[in-house]
Amino acid sequence: MHFSIPYTSEIADETGKFVAFNIHVNGAAHCAVRYSQLAQLNDEIRRQFGSDDLKEFPPKKIKFLKLGAEELEERREKLEKWIQSVSQVQKIVKSSLFQAFFLSAQQEAAQLEAEEVTLDIYLCNGNKETLPVLSTDQSEDILEAFCRKIKLPDKLIYYFGLFLMNVHEDGTEELVRKVQDFESPYISLKDLAGDHRIVLRTWYWDPRYDDDLMENSIAVKLLYVQALHDVELGWFRASKQELKQLSALKAKKSKREYLQLLRSIGHYSFIQMLPCTADFPLANIPGIVSLGPHQLILEVKTKTGETKEFNFQVTRMRCWKVVTCGSRMELSFDYLFSKEKLKWVKIQASQAIFMSVCLQGIVDELLMKRDGTKFKEPSDRVRVTRTLHIKKREVLSTTEMPEMPEIPEMPDTPESSPAAERRENGKSASVAEAEERDDNDDDDDGEKETEETIEGDHMDNDDPESGRRRKERPSRSSSSSERAVSPSHPAQPARKASTGSRSKLKDKAQHLKDKVQSAFHSSTKSSSTDEPKMINLEELTMIQENEVFDKDIGDDDL
Repeated sequence: MHFSIPYTSEIADETGKFVAFNIHVNGAAHCAVRYSQLAQLNDEIRRQFGSDDLKEFPPKKIKFLKLGAEELEERREKLEKWIQSVSQVQKIVKSSLFQAFFLSAQQEAAQLEAEEVTLDIYLCNGNKETLPVLSTDQSEDILEAFCRKIKLPDKLIYYFGLFLMNVHEDGTEELVRKVQDFESPYISLKDLAGDHRIVLRTWYWDPRYDDDLMENSIAVKLLYVQALHDVELGWFRASKQELKQLSALKAKKSKREYLQLLRSIGHYSFIQMLPCTADFPLANIPGIVSLGPHQLILEVKTKTGETKEFNFQVTRMRCWKVVTCGSRMELSFDYLFSKEKLKWVKIQASQAIFMSVCLQGIVDELLMKRDGTKFKEPSDRVRVTRTLHIKKREVLSTTEMPEMPEIPEMPDTPESSPAAERRENGKSASVAEAEERDDNDDDDDGEKETEETIEGDHMDNDDPESGRRRKERPSRSSSSSERAVSPSHPAQPARKASTGSRSKLKDKAQHLKDKVQSAFHSSTKSSSTDEPKMINLEELTMIQENEVFDKDIGDDDL
C-alpha cells in the first residue's frame, strides 16, 4: 500500500479550529486526521506490537503553542514517514486496531453517518447486482455479501477482490486500484466524478488456482465472464486460429473447454495496463505493461517496427518505488540482469501505483506458497467494530506542498504501438456479453437463478454489447506524491555501546543512512522520497528455482 500525507488543512468543528493531516492511500484521498488522533494510534500500536519496525513519531510541542509553517511542514514529513513505516508491518495492517482507525477516519472525513443505502457491484461484462448495504460497510463486508448472494461457497470468496474501475466516455476501461480492506466502497465512490464503479475480478496470479474454482459451477461462470472480457480487450496473445477455436467453443457454450484452451495461450492470468513510456531498452520508448504470474512484461515497438517483449521476473527485482511529480507518475525497479549487474528500469504511466500494488500482490502470493498457507475464509477475517460520533467540519484553508519539477513529458503513443497493432490483427473479434445459460448444466433451480444473475438475465446491464477498446489515456492529475512502501523486515539487533559513545554511533548511523538515501534517490526528482519496496531475492528465488521463464534478459537487450 502507498501511504502519503501530501498536504495539511485548517478545519473547524464544534470543538474549534485545528490542523488536519490529509492521508492518501494508493493515490486517492482517504481521510484527514488530527495530530492527536495519530498520536493515540501510535501509542496503541507500540503497546500492542512494539516499536522496532517503526519510524520515530514526531514529539508533541508545548500546549497552546502554535506551530509555524516550517515546523508544521517538518511534522507533516515525519508523520508521513511514520505512517509509511507502519504500513510496512503486515501484522499491524491486518489488525482490527489499524482497520478500525482508518475506516472510522474515512467515515469522519466524509461526514457520513451509518445509513442504509444501495451499492452496485459489477461483473466484467457490465452486468451488475444491487446490494442493500450500510454506507460505512467495509469492502470485505461487501465482497462477502455479493458472493453469498450469487451462492459462491465461502471457501472461494477471497479468490476474488473488488476493484475500482473508471469507464471513460469513449468506453475505455481503466482499472484504478484494488479496494482496501479498511475502506468503505460506498464512501469511496460517493464523491468521484465520471463513471466509476466497483468491479469483481479474481485476485491471484498463478493460473493453477483456477483448478480450485473449476470444482464449482458458479466460480466457473465468473471466470468465464472475466475471460470473455479480457479476450475482447486483446489482453491475450492469441493467433487467428486460436481466436477461431475460442469463438467455436463460445458458440457451443463450452465454458470449461474455453477456459482450458485460454490457459494455454500467452498472457493468461495477466492484467494489462494502459499505454506507457519506458526507458528500456531505449529512452522514451512507448510500450504496454502486463503483470502476471511471477513477472512483469514490457512490450515495446522498436524503430524497425518489430514488436518485442521483455520479461522481468519479480524474483530478480531487488526493490521498486513509485514517484509522483505534478501530474506524472513513475514506477522504477532495480533489476538483476545478470550476476552482480543491477540496473534501474523506469516506466512512466498513469497506473504506476496500481502496477506497484500488483507487484506486491505477486510477492505476497509467492510468500503464501512458500509458507504453505491458503486463501483466507470469512471466518478467518478480522471483524471491525466501532462507534463514532460525527462532528460537523468545515475546511477553512489548505496548505499544498511546494511545486516541484515534473518528470519529463511522455511522448504521444503512436497508433503503431503494440496495442494498436493487436487491434488491427484480429484481436477485435467480437465477444458478446455472456447472457445465455448453459443448457448442459445439471444445476438445481437455486443454482440456475444464480447463473442467470452472473450472466445477465436478472441483472441490469448498463452497456450491453458495447465495444470496449484500449487506447492511450492522459495521466491522472495528482497534487500529491505517492510512493511505494516496503514489506516489513526484522529489525537488526543493535550493538551495545557505552553511554559516552552512543551519541557518536547514532550520528554516524544517521549520516550513513542519509548518504544511502541520497544516492538511492538521486536519479529521480520528487516532492519527497521514501524507502523503496525491498525484496529478499534469496528467499523468493528458492520458490521458483525449477521455474522456466519464456525469455530472460541479457546484455544484448540493453
